[in-house]
Amino acid sequence: DAVIINKQIVSSVGIILLLLVCFLASTVSAIVCSYRESTLRITVEYNLKTYVMRRIIFSDYMFFLKHMRDGVHFRMVHDIGTIVGFLTVALPRAVRLVLRGLGIMIIMWHMHWKITLVALVFLPVAMIPLFFLINMMRRCALVMRDSAEDLFHCVSDFLSHVYLIKVFGIEEGYARHYVAKMAHSMRLAIHNIRLSCVSSSLSEFTQRGGLGIVFVYGGYLIIRNEMSFGSLVAIMWYVKQLAGLYHGFVSEYNMSIESGIAAER
Repeated sequence: DAVIINKQIVSSVGIILLLLVCFLASTVSAIVCSYRESTLRITVEYNLKTYVMRRIIFSDYMFFLKHMRDGVHFRMVHDIGTIVGFLTVALPRAVRLVLRGLGIMIIMWHMHWKITLVALVFLPVAMIPLFFLINMMRRCALVMRDSAEDLFHCVSDFLSHVYLIKVFGIEEGYARHYVAKMAHSMRLAIHNIRLSCVSSSLSEFTQRGGLGIVFVYGGYLIIRNEMSFGSLVAIMWYVKQLAGLYHGFVSEYNMSIESGIAAER
């Protein structure tokens, strides 16, 4: 506002050059982070698979009888991939979100502490229902995991005893049993989809509601001449960025839940 009102050309050019430098630095940083993220993923995956395989190889015979069932290698590789994704993608991203959030809050507090306080109070409160929905999705994911295991064991049991099944002609019973388990698995998947849709809609609603409250309060401050319109526009942009960070935290929290399920298995 001061630069435009006082027509400070040199300051305007300096601000434009600073923005250009920040843009170039951000691009270079994104390239470097992408490269390091890829190499880190390969390293962590190699170390984790090596550790798990050494534990399996040097385990006693009873361990193999209890745990080494059909398809365990496929599930193990899938779970390791999920854990590696959390360690190499979600965790560093969460750290970057924290640092960005702190930077945005410092800038907003410097611009106007009252509206910053309102944003910091209402935005986290608006995200509370999302965490409850995500916990419901976690419980549903656990049940879906057990259902998928039952389906796999059903097929494995059929293939292991296919000769006896053909001799006694009980294919129809196995088919009905498999269809019943598949229907249960589909119902769980549909329930999870509904929870995901409600979570997405609620996230959009709460984000817009929080922005609306901040905007109304900012308009009240403008009427009382405690804030300029330019400052309100800038703060609203930062508040929108902050709301996006909160949404990112919810996404990383969801990924950490999936990783926890994979690590437990």
